[in-house]
Amino acid sequence: MGKLTFLESYTNKLKSVLKKDSSFSNLYNHLKDNKIKSFISFDYLEAYEVTLSYKRVIDRVASIVNKPHIKVSYEDVISRSELIKSLDPISVQETIKDSKLWKKKGLNYSPEYVHNIEYTDTIKTYENGFIALLVDLIEKGINNLISQLTPMVKPLEEEYEIKGLNFGKRSFLNEFSPFRQPFENVFHKEKTNSLKVYNLALKLLKRLKNIKLSELYRFNKGSFLDKNVIATNVLLHEVSYSYCYRFYLDNFLKENKEEELKKETTYYNYVVSMLISYIAYYGVGKSKKNILNNINFDNLDKLHFDSFSFRKGVYGFEVEELDEINGLSVKVKLLNKTIRLSSKVAPVRETKYLLLTTYKFDQNNKPYIQEIIDKNKDKYSSIIVITQINTLLEFINVANISIYSKDNFLLIKNLISAMTLLIQTETDIYQKRCPVCGSKDIVNEDGNYVCDKCKSEYALIDINNTQNLWIKSFRRKLT
Repeated sequence: MGKLTFLESYTNKLKSVLKKDSSFSNLYNHLKDNKIKSFISFDYLEAYEVTLSYKRVIDRVASIVNKPHIKVSYEDVISRSELIKSLDPISVQETIKDSKLWKKKGLNYSPEYVHNIEYTDTIKTYENGFIALLVDLIEKGINNLISQLTPMVKPLEEEYEIKGLNFGKRSFLNEFSPFRQPFENVFHKEKTNSLKVYNLALKLLKRLKNIKLSELYRFNKGSFLDKNVIATNVLLHEVSYSYCYRFYLDNFLKENKEEELKKETTYYNYVVSMLISYIAYYGVGKSKKNILNNINFDNLDKLHFDSFSFRKGVYGFEVEELDEINGLSVKVKLLNKTIRLSSKVAPVRETKYLLLTTYKFDQNNKPYIQEIIDKNKDKYSSIIVITQINTLLEFINVANISIYSKDNFLLIKNLISAMTLLIQTETDIYQKRCPVCGSKDIVNEDGNYVCDKCKSEYALIDINNTQNLWIKSFRRKLT
């Protein structure tokens, strides 16, 4: 059995806590007292060793590209005799046997056509198809490694979560004093080990790019659909091919849907526990109802819980798990001192959010995530993707809760702030003008206002004779 990942170990610790007492109260207390470590430092030494192993196998792939295994095939063809300079003994025998090829010239017979063996060399072989598959897997592995490093090596757009420059009073440029160039402390000072791994990984990607331009890769890419590679003589006995085959067995053969499912499940468990940790830290959510709630794991190690609720200030929250996807439904209610958390409120005073978790938000699973969003967009005011790794660098309604970050509570705080964006206002102008994008194309749906341009949703609510604007969703449609 291989070394457990942090998320797997974290799930095992949660299971150990709940094995003794499966109540919400028990887990709440453990998380409140920080008895389960919720983040780790990135292991740069291990990452460097992995990167070096990629370098060694890329060296072997490069040697194969320079001198690949060639498949030689031959075919017996019939050609005009004057076009053939010489015949091998077998072709001579076949020509003598075939009377149709001979033509009488005077008293003698001579072959007008002859049997001839044509030899063809091809680089498209089973083994080279495997090498093309391995190149793709190595590239994916290095990109995965880089995506784990990016929280420590952030570009400006990711650091400030922007796409392009803006120049108003909220611009990040306001952080810099005029005429004080060069600006200091814009980028975090990176550890030497971090940059060492990152730079080596980038060099390897560049080498792979060149390998993918080779004839071997271009003729063989996509020909290998089955990861169950047959051990041919070439893969077993030719030195470079054998090295690549053994690397594949040690590093990629075990990659399957079960492993991906485990990542998704353990990350979901992590996000749920972080939310409970957050409310425990602020001492909310330990109501009589919640204390008696049950929380446990199924046979796939996914955390299940009875819905729990908590109240802070004028807002109440009800959190439920979802059956078919890794996600949480959060119902938010705008209350007052006389309204209990469990009470029904007018539709204008409540809304729902979907927190959708995925271990990695990348090009491969974006269609799946988008399908879930499209299917549920009419049920929720906003759908927020929570991910460990955001390779797409999309920041709109995406939160990066990471096992390598100490700022997860800040992200959860901002998530809750986004759900409870309540602003005092002294004017009714927002009945006719969107407070988010300024559009006048507003639809009033029983007190809930929806902007037809950006699809932001909001409500105007009177609290203690003061008019308030509750922005329930912030720009659901990008322009």
